[in-house]
Amino acid sequence: MTGLTGTARGSAETDLSWSWLVAVSACFLLLSLTSNLLFPAFEGPDEPSHFQYARLLAQGKGLPVQTDPRRSADTEGFGPPLYYLVPAAILRAIDPHRGEGIRRIGVLDLNGLARQVPDNRLPPRMNPGWLEFGIGTEPDLFIHPPGGPTAPGPERVVHWMRLFSTCCAMATLAALFLLAREVAPGRKELQLTTLALVAFNPQFIHLSAILNNDNLVIAIATATLLCAARLLRGAPLTARQSLFLGVLFGAGMLAKPNMLFLAMPVGLVVWYRSPSPGAGARHIAVAAATATLLSSWYYGRNAWLYGNLDFLGWKTRAAMHPFFVLRPEHRWEFFTGDFGPLLFTSYWGRFGWLTLPLPWWQYLAYGMLSAAALLSLFPPAASGLRPEPGMRPLLWGTVILNLVSLLAFNMIFLAEQGRLLYPSLGAFALLMAIGMETFVPLRVRQLLPALLLLLALYSQWGIIRPVYFG
Repeated sequence: MTGLTGTARGSAETDLSWSWLVAVSACFLLLSLTSNLLFPAFEGPDEPSHFQYARLLAQGKGLPVQTDPRRSADTEGFGPPLYYLVPAAILRAIDPHRGEGIRRIGVLDLNGLARQVPDNRLPPRMNPGWLEFGIGTEPDLFIHPPGGPTAPGPERVVHWMRLFSTCCAMATLAALFLLAREVAPGRKELQLTTLALVAFNPQFIHLSAILNNDNLVIAIATATLLCAARLLRGAPLTARQSLFLGVLFGAGMLAKPNMLFLAMPVGLVVWYRSPSPGAGARHIAVAAATATLLSSWYYGRNAWLYGNLDFLGWKTRAAMHPFFVLRPEHRWEFFTGDFGPLLFTSYWGRFGWLTLPLPWWQYLAYGMLSAAALLSLFPPAASGLRPEPGMRPLLWGTVILNLVSLLAFNMIFLAEQGRLLYPSLGAFALLMAIGMETFVPLRVRQLLPALLLLLALYSQWGIIRPVYFG
């Protein structure tokens, strides 16, 4: 029986062609740009804080200092800066005032802000009819000037700054395309299904169209997973490859600290592919030292600024923003109640400030797709795919550790959002596609990408547009 490497060499012509990546990416690009225009500025999770971070950089005020009200970036100011460099450059290039016209964008004390007297001089102001307060049916958290995204005014620059998120998402799709070819060479239907499960995920499209640093860490995590998959199928690890993995990890940690969960599965791959235990230890040390050299300055800065070895800023955040802290006596109720449903629905589609859901039948369809990942555990899927030893454990380990890390984070802060599972988005999409390959008829799988595209279009034009532009 030919191994996975032999299959790839013998049937490279049956891999999904690059033209398919271009076609899927073009469809995704149109969906992402449309989503950018459909959602007014700051109508995405934490987008005001992400904007404030980029604005501080654009105005030359340096990195946020959360204990200084003049240099705070709300909840996002504790995060590392890599994502914000490009949006800050866009803001500097397009807006001569560098966002100064947008004065009040904080959303931490939502009820307090809603009670404030509206002030037209300080856009955007809170919308008192927002759904969350239970006194209206309006989805916008803020009141926006008439005319939509093309209307003159200071908010228009936000739509341009969002384009970097779209670029990050396009990079994620390219890395996923290569990852699917590594994991399942010679299986173009499976590769296309994998690509479509991500590109036409309505929530992934929405995330790619707003300011959010998750977009960059998702791209870096997917590229890191690609490198790990290549190591499983290639020659023994070299020092250069270890160095490159360290660069990826360092960049990921400068994008968002949830990149850290990948250290264990990738570290095990490095150990496995090294010619000896001693060599494995050296390769891991090289990668870890490189990542530390690149990213430790920022986390050391946090510890110096906030004290008490608060490298991640979590202690200071808990003291400053107690609203987001999950009290121990509420944990059981939270994890057995809202956590699971909100995590699932916001993985596939829950828009704006998580106030605009999809219809139940669409969640049912996505639930069936999600359950297909479990089919990859059964022997028929393994024999049909003929994976290299360690490939499926790498995918499952990535997904499980991402979930475990999110559960651990939610023990401290309320963060039941599906986008926080997106660093393992590519691995989960592959597991869904692997499960479906053996147990779902070929004709159905061939139609699935088109069906996913139609569902994404319906999400935009049947769900989102009537609410925001009806």
